[in-house]
Amino acid sequence: MSVRNGSTTTTSSRVSSALATVAESGYPGFEAITWYGMFAPAGTPPSIVARLNAEFVKVLSAGDFKTWLMNMTRWRINDQFRKRKKDTAMAEGAWESDRKTSAIDRVEDPAGEVLPRLWETEWKKNLADAALARVKTQVSPKQYQIFDCYVIKQWNAREVQDKLNVSMAQVYLAKHRVGAVLKHELAKLENENDAG
Repeated sequence: MSVRNGSTTTTSSRVSSALATVAESGYPGFEAITWYGMFAPAGTPPSIVARLNAEFVKVLSAGDFKTWLMNMTRWRINDQFRKRKKDTAMAEGAWESDRKTSAIDRVEDPAGEVLPRLWETEWKKNLADAALARVKTQVSPKQYQIFDCYVIKQWNAREVQDKLNVSMAQVYLAKHRVGAVLKHELAKLENENDAG
């Protein structure tokens, strides 16, 4: 049995009474309810609440948020099907190829809201900081200091050479060696994140 469309609550939809519930379609007891809300502390001035509401409505209408919300809902429904294991004929990817969402609704808006881009930037910065912390334990303090001044603080090579009393070859060697270790640690962190 394959369920193409259905209300995920225990009662039929008020919008379309002809739309059967998933439970009525052969999965008794099935119910998946997702609820999202926004809260503010008691006593928040009405003008602030109105502004927050306006911003929240703007974010809700953004394509990237709608895509995220659609995916979250789909994943929750798939989780319910996997938990029940009632229909062994339904493969893990069957739901995905069967969806009725138009392609345009599944594509993120490249000129979307600033918040997701800020989140991504902050995530990459935190990932780089974690990788640098790992690198510090794997290289000599002198090499890390040279790398920090030359690559991270972006001093010119002559300034690093003069202030740290090292040769130009040491500056370039530290950049190469520590950079390779950093690249390796970043890849490990990204793999750990993807696995977890």
